[in-house]
Amino acid sequence: MKRLFIVFLLSALSLVCRDAFAQQDTVTLTDIDGVERVFDAGTVMDAGIRLANDFQGSVRNGYVGIAEISPSYVYGACTFSVGVDIINGYRPSPYFFIGLGVGARYVCKGPAYDSEEFQFPVYCDVRVSLMDYSDKVSPFIGFKAGAIIFGNSFDYMYGPAGVLIEPAVGLEIRLPRKHALWVALGTMSYWSDGYPEELEMSLRVGFSF
Repeated sequence: MKRLFIVFLLSALSLVCRDAFAQQDTVTLTDIDGVERVFDAGTVMDAGIRLANDFQGSVRNGYVGIAEISPSYVYGACTFSVGVDIINGYRPSPYFFIGLGVGARYVCKGPAYDSEEFQFPVYCDVRVSLMDYSDKVSPFIGFKAGAIIFGNSFDYMYGPAGVLIEPAVGLEIRLPRKHALWVALGTMSYWSDGYPEELEMSLRVGFSF
C-alpha cells in the first residue's frame, strides 16, 4: 500500500510539474548546500517521469530471462565443476517464477577417476519468492528437475544421459529497472541407469533481465 501511494504521488507530481514547466523554459532549484542552480525545464520533467517509472514495481512480471553461473564441489570424490545456464521463463507475480533452462558444465573428476568432461543439463526451473514488491531482498526456494547428458568419458560407466534434480534456497536481490540478482545454495544429484551419482553442493549466482 505504501508503495502504491508513492507511485501515485510521483505520478501526480510529474503531471503538476509538466503543466508548470510548460509555462517556462528553465527551472531554478536549490541544492542541499543552499546554492541555487538553473536547469532546463524539460530535463527536470523527464527526470521526474523516469523516477516515477522506476518506482512502479521492482519485480519484472511476464517474461524473465536469467543468466546463471554455478560452481559446485563434491568433497568425498574430489570433483569440481562449473556451469553456465540460460533460463527463459514467465513470472505471473512477484512470488512465483517458472522457466526452462539449458546449460553446459565442465566437470573435473578426482584422482579416483582422473577424467574430465562436459555435461549438458536441460530442466524445468521453479522459484518461489517469499516477499512482495516492496521488499528489496527476498528469500526464495527453488527446484530444478530434468535431464543431463554426459560426455563420452562416462558412457561406458553410466550411460549417455541421466535424471537431474536440484533443490535450492537463496536470496533474490532486487535491483533498479526491474532486474534482480539471485544467489542460492543447492544440492544437485542425478541418476543414470538407475544408479545415483554423487551429491554435489553448488553455489548459483544469476542475473535476471
